[in-house]
Formats: sequence, structure tokens, C-alpha cells
Amino acid sequence: MSLRYKSCQIIIMIIIIFSCASCKIQDTDGQKKSEALTGDYPYANSTDIFSVENDGLFSYDGNGNNKTNLRAAFAENCLLNVTDEWLYYKKEIARSEFSEKEIEAVYRIPLKKGDGGRSIIAGEDEKITDNLSGVTVAVISDDYLVYIRSAACVNFNNNLAGINSSQEKDEIFSVNIKTGEIRQCNMPAEMSMRDISSYKIIGNANNKIVWAGDSLFYLDLRKNEIAVVYKKETTGAAYNPLRDEIYYCKKARGQEIMKYDIKKGQNSVAVEKKDILLLAANCLGVSSNEIKSFSIEDNYYYCDGKIYLTIKTKPEGNYQRYILTSYSTNEHTLLYEPDLDNIKHLYSLWNEYSENMMLVGCVEGKWFFWGENGLLKYDSGTGVKMLCDTENSGNEIYAIATKKRKREGGYTVFE
Repeated sequence: MSLRYKSCQIIIMIIIIFSCASCKIQDTDGQKKSEALTGDYPYANSTDIFSVENDGLFSYDGNGNNKTNLRAAFAENCLLNVTDEWLYYKKEIARSEFSEKEIEAVYRIPLKKGDGGRSIIAGEDEKITDNLSGVTVAVISDDYLVYIRSAACVNFNNNLAGINSSQEKDEIFSVNIKTGEIRQCNMPAEMSMRDISSYKIIGNANNKIVWAGDSLFYLDLRKNEIAVVYKKETTGAAYNPLRDEIYYCKKARGQEIMKYDIKKGQNSVAVEKKDILLLAANCLGVSSNEIKSFSIEDNYYYCDGKIYLTIKTKPEGNYQRYILTSYSTNEHTLLYEPDLDNIKHLYSLWNEYSENMMLVGCVEGKWFFWGENGLLKYDSGTGVKMLCDTENSGNEIYAIATKKRKREGGYTVFE
């Protein structure tokens, strides 16, 4: 496996971890949800960071210390989500040595706060659903379990069992965790629904899940409806749960930022090409005419009301340059982020200015960038910068360690 291919897998895995997170939003009854210590990944609650190590389930406090053994036997890569009340996990099965692992069942473990205020197991495991077949993706979204039944996986299993039957498209199902009701999601006629299991989840909040791939769409779990935002491929997308808006770039027009207002069901241009070009020129200290080409890279990241995105530029007579910017969804302005943009150029021996380091996450003021040679962490509170080994990247992002694979074996896109 080549280094570039392994790096691509790792990048996708990290982005998904930070994307499939519980957001700090208001419940419909006006009560604020408990905020995870880490804020931006699903394997933490208000007091603990959870990890699977050496086939055991462990938790750490908010500083990544005081490791606690919660369960001696626990399968690696099976955590789905953690709240103050529940820890959700899946059980997997490989039907043959040639097939990928499937999700056979989903369970949850009740949690409560112990004498020291940390999470402890409070009872027996509860089954949410089982006897699944052909399911390769599962995600917890508020009060729902959502899973995708892969057509390719179902057809492989049927062929393996000698069954003369086929499934043409991927299918999405939701399970109401409170009632146990299972519903197949209604698909718009204009959607092909092929290979949805390979799509990237870029938003998960407000009883909605947003997918990006060959098309851009979201699932409204309360209505059990899928709405198409853009029928074709995008070069990047991010979801703002506070305003219920999706931001993206059309692949065919990768030089402007689009906005989709879910409440209004409307698409509009958020930032025009000329404004992006002007910002890039100002950052580089050149005129707009001196920039031969520019485009917006596909690594969007949402944090605290801002969409962070990278502009790739090629000034005249110069090497390409990547500029980190942010779009304020409240102020409707595109701004240069000099502190964050300059951080990734401090290690010039291993990261040239022409190399793009992707912003992959922010955890309690700690910013993480991924490049060809590893993970860079910047603490905006202390100003400390450090390179992290992906195999020991720090408990602030223990989700990465939880999902890790040896570099030689690559990384799994989504479990």
C-alpha cells in the first residue's frame, strides 16, 4: 500500500470522526444538551473520554489522565457514540474471508456518575437491534440509530448462500431508540442511491444527518424524508447545526461557496468568486491579476459558527500556496486566519509552503492539522505547537487512537 493511499485513508477517517460528532445545540424543549468535554467527537461525554485499548474498554478524565478500566473484554473499533446516560456500540461479523465486516447488531450500555463524578457502568447491556444483514455503516443521531444496508454487501452474501436475488441500491433505515420502530427512509426519485455507504457524513445534529458524495443530501429523521441539496458531486461541504445551514462548493464551480438553508429549502451563493480572489490576493500581497488560478479545497471544517476552508492558489511566477480562511455564518464574511495558517508553516523542514496541511479538528482550543508526515497540534491557549505521532496523538483526540490501525495495515474509513 503506498504512502499516499494510506495518508488518504487516514485523512478520511479523521475527518469523519470529527464530523460525526454531537453538537452543542438546544433540545426542542429548550434544555441545553450536556456538552462533551472534547466537544467535537462522539466518544466522550461531559466527564470522560472513552477508548478501546488491547480489547478492553477504558475511560480517561478531561485531561486525558486517571485511566479507568470499565470492561475487560470489548471489541476494537466498535464504539459508536457516548452520552452521559448511554454508551452505544456495535457487534460485527465477517461472513467469509473475502467479505468486509458487517454490522450484525447494535447495543447500548447504561452509564451513571460514580462517587468521583466520573462515568461508570450502571447495568446490563440493552439490545437496540439485531439480525442485521448487509449493514456496513451505523450512526447514532439523537434518539435514532441509522444504518445503511449496502447493495454490494447484500448481493455478495446472496451469492455466497446461493440465493438468486439482488438488491439494486443501498438502503437507509432508522430505528427509534425509544420505541423500537424501524423505518426505511423514503428516497427521492432523482437519487440513484448507489454506494451511499461510501459517502461522507458531514453533519449529525437536530435529528438530521447530512451526507456528501456523488450528491449532497440530508435525512430528516422526524419526517423520515431525504432532501437533495445538490444532485451532483461537491468539492467540500460542512453543516452549521445552530443555523440549520449547509455550505458547499459545486465541483463544476469550485470557486464560490454555496449555502443551503434547510428551513427555507433554498440554495444561494454565500461567497462569490471575486470576493475569494480578492482575499487570496491580499493575503499573498499581489494583485488579483497576478493569481493565475485558485480553487477551494475539499477539507471543510465547522467550529463555533465558522466554516474553515482552504484556498489553493497559484500566483504568477511562483509556487502554489494554500491559505486557511474562515467564513462567519453569523457575520457573513470571509476572513483570513493568520494564526492558524502560519502554524502549519513553522516546521519548514518537513512541511513546505506548497504543501497543504488539512485542518481536521479543534478540541477545547487545541487545533489539529494533518499532513503527509503526521499530525500537528497547536494549543491556542498556551501557544504551544507540537508534532504528534498518529499512534500516540494525545488523549484530547482519543477518538483517533480508538479507531487506529497500524500504519502498515491502513485505516478504516468508517466503522
